[in-house]
Amino acid sequence: MTLPESLFRFGIHKRVEIRVGASSYTRETGGAAGWSDPSFGAKIKVFEEKSWRPAIAFLPAVSMPWGQAGFSSSAVDASIVAAAGKSLPAQFGVNANFVVSSATMDSKRQWQRGASVSFSREISRRISGFWEVVAQSGVWLIDTGLVQPLGADAQMDVKVGRSVAGAETSWFMGFGFALRQPFRALRRGLYK
Repeated sequence: MTLPESLFRFGIHKRVEIRVGASSYTRETGGAAGWSDPSFGAKIKVFEEKSWRPAIAFLPAVSMPWGQAGFSSSAVDASIVAAAGKSLPAQFGVNANFVVSSATMDSKRQWQRGASVSFSREISRRISGFWEVVAQSGVWLIDTGLVQPLGADAQMDVKVGRSVAGAETSWFMGFGFALRQPFRALRRGLYK
């Protein structure tokens, strides 16, 4: 189980935000537990969604080796994500991500690549559901969850999933919180 998967997003321009992924606490089957590495990055929106064209953005990031032994890569790791999203009829949406990263595993630098596709649908005025398939470095995961906005500048989500190929089958769950422009949100109150 991984909690809280917090992401703080600071909008500095209508097309650019700075992103800080706080360390998450992970508890594995068998009792091992610890804090992961935090990440720092940006989201750069290249195109807004328009008629047939999806919204497109790039997300460069680095993680810093500040986590606990066994949960840290012990090195600075970099990644870049190309993301596309498109609204569909009947309150559905589809998103696709393609990632390339330089990650440290067992003290060795490795290039990794991956992709994900997710579908979402508004369930009620305040809650959306999502379904996702992720493939990265030969490991396949599926997950599903719920997202609830908390005003214009925050959202929380919960997910559950499992690995289905390329790794020992295991279940995972997570809870996340995203806060965009935290100072403005706190000044106005999250729900206003």
